[in-house]
Amino acid sequence: RVLLDRGQKVGIVANLRALGVLPLTEAAVRQLNLRFTPAQRASLVTLLAKAGATDDAFLLFQHWTQCRYEEGLDFDSARSVAAKFRGPDSIQVGDALMERQIRLMHESDRQVAISASCVVALVRSLCSNRRSGDADASPASETQAASEMPKGSTEEQLRRARFVIDAFVQSCTSVDWTHYRLTALAQACFLVRDVPGAFYALAQISFLRQLPDKLDITVLLGGLMHVDP
Repeated sequence: RVLLDRGQKVGIVANLRALGVLPLTEAAVRQLNLRFTPAQRASLVTLLAKAGATDDAFLLFQHWTQCRYEEGLDFDSARSVAAKFRGPDSIQVGDALMERQIRLMHESDRQVAISASCVVALVRSLCSNRRSGDADASPASETQAASEMPKGSTEEQLRRARFVIDAFVQSCTSVDWTHYRLTALAQACFLVRDVPGAFYALAQISFLRQLPDKLDITVLLGGLMHVDP
């Protein structure tokens, strides 16, 4: 955490390699299953994402959430969170006082899937990550892509980011939707330029009988600046 605060991402990755966390071989993943409790797994995925080990973080996210992303599938990444979850599948906000009881009912794989800090860190990392092969893209294609997706993202990376958001939303039950998770969902939606989804998430805060706070305003203004500087 100290290295992360200092921006020493290379040092973090080097330490993780020394500890045997990276690279993510089958043997390493088995060791991680034993060494990290369900509550700690979301923190590890978050750390990997913030350190720039995006592919490793994405793989661990899939492993621990049991949500599988298959490259090349016709994944509907264009629809907004607001459009996907209206109607019978809409986000339902339950009583926040039940949060403590629900935590005891969560399976281990859901600890990562419903982690607000994890989804924001991973989506941000995916949206800012550019693979080495993208350097060969033509200027014309880069110009067209810039108008359609977050800066620095490839189409595949954007699809992965939306996949993470969908896994987060589908894993949360009605009583999981706290103020903090709704704000995190809004922030993640802004990162993939899903403005209707971000406003939809922020609007659900009213069902908690709470008012937007400074963090919500910061996320809103920062998100709008990200979408249209």
